[in-house]
Amino acid sequence: MIGFKHDDGWKTSSNDRIRVGKKEDFVYPVRINRGLHVKGKFVSHMTKSTHPFHSFTEEAWLQLLEVTSNVRTFYSQPERFNVVSEDGCFSYTPDTLVELVSGRRIYVEVKHENQVWSPNLIWKWPSIVRMIESQGDRFKLVTEKLVRHDQRHRNAIFLNLYRSAVIPQDAEMRVQMYLADVGAASLPEFRRKFGGGADMDCLIYALTYRRVLRVDLDRPFTSQTLFSRNTY
Repeated sequence: MIGFKHDDGWKTSSNDRIRVGKKEDFVYPVRINRGLHVKGKFVSHMTKSTHPFHSFTEEAWLQLLEVTSNVRTFYSQPERFNVVSEDGCFSYTPDTLVELVSGRRIYVEVKHENQVWSPNLIWKWPSIVRMIESQGDRFKLVTEKLVRHDQRHRNAIFLNLYRSAVIPQDAEMRVQMYLADVGAASLPEFRRKFGGGADMDCLIYALTYRRVLRVDLDRPFTSQTLFSRNTY
């Protein structure tokens, strides 16, 4: 699996000089089936901007960034680089620039696994990596390899269902004050405290989507899932 991680424990791939992580913190492979034209636009609550995507799986990638707590912001196709390599010069535009709350910047390319190692691309990656890392940033590839087994990705899609939910300001404040006292709570505990059933669940999921609340996205949502305040 190719992705991100917070520390510097990167190893060298046996196929190339691209560094791949043993364990990712939040960037997980997503399936990409790139079309020639823009399929739609993703409206981000986090960035307060619109991001075009070329496949519905690229949309899912944006949905994943949207709910990840240690992402400060992200940009689609942020800039165009002129890359110089031993085999020639070429232009390159990353799919995404991700800025973490730690200040680290990571340029991301989303590609199908077979495309990553294709003859017309494999010779470009080392030069792209060297160029981006020379300016103090990171470069990572995101592929589709494990998307069907990725719980975090499934949770991101689920939370996206609540993106348009209306959140009363007083309700958000009461939830925040409650969690300041108890630390974390499950959906049944929220219901017992404030009343309501599905409406309360909707409120908690909507606050989680907007990253007001924090949850372990690596586990399926259940009645025992604990929600806490996002301290980032």
